Amino acid sequence: PINFSGIQGFTPEQSQRALALISNSQRDLPAFSSYQSALAAGYVSIGDADTGFEHLIKYSLLNDGRFLDTKAPESLVYQVSGATKTLVSAMFIASSGMASNDVTLTSYAGGLIQWHTHNNLCWRNVNGVPKVMGVIDANGNCPAGSVLQTNGAPMVHVWITPHACGPFAALEGDGAGIADEPDSVRV
Repeated sequence: PINFSGIQGFTPEQSQRALALISNSQRDLPAFSSYQSALAAGYVSIGDADTGFEHLIKYSLLNDGRFLDTKAPESLVYQVSGATKTLVSAMFIASSGMASNDVTLTSYAGGLIQWHTHNNLCWRNVNGVPKVMGVIDANGNCPAGSVLQTNGAPMVHVWITPHACGPFAALEGDGAGIADEPDSVRV
């Protein structure tokens, strides 16, 4: 169970929406628990399994007008341990062109949700599918043959498995992303 008591920075309505999003995710995401069934449903890997987490994206769901739809998540996240891939999270992606500090996003669950963008991921088209090839180096350069994506849409993870940093935690490390809001408002 999720308990937000003792935490500030959100309204009761925002808390209710956050709890409903978690509950709906726990209810609906297991439909994608099989990695192979996700692939069959049109999700494709962005090629980041070597990080320990692999993101699958269904590109037809981007910019489809749905918002935090747990039955049609734009991205699924699998934890990778050897040959085993376990569904642990969805990554919902806002419409392109929307800023991560857009009131539609920030007012949904206040500081409970960490909308973030990526400004350091380098991509290459591999057989018609965008793949992450790495992150920019200290000089802001991508690995040879890849390009920096500069117009990424805001996204948020919703974990259906326990996460030490909570149900809306971003990934850690080089691919963690950047949030517009300071840490003081993300609770």
